[in-house]
Amino acid sequence: MYLHGHGPGLLHSKTPVRALEDLKGLKIRATGTTAKIVSALGAAPVAMPMSDSYDALSRGVAQGIVCPTESLQGWKLGEVFQGLDLRHEYGCLDNQELIRQRGTCRPRRLQGPA
Repeated sequence: MYLHGHGPGLLHSKTPVRALEDLKGLKIRATGTTAKIVSALGAAPVAMPMSDSYDALSRGVAQGIVCPTESLQGWKLGEVFQGLDLRHEYGCLDNQELIRQRGTCRPRRLQGPA
């Protein structure tokens, strides 16, 4: 069993986002479900590994990112942004219970009858 979670994710951008209209066409580094949300809000999601984010933001390949605040220090993204807007956030808590069965780990909901 493991528990994965992180602090609230925030929208960090090189330009202020004060209204949904400010997101129109803005290139935001986002993946998975977050990319779908970013797209639905009018921004253009840019998928890339987190390890490429610093360079992409520095060079203008992306103009913003959706990530937890701890990424500003750990991935040094704070060097790219001049401010922090705490109004746009999401949360994450992913609880996975893994059971070892026949040499493989599978979540309990995917296992057959006991």
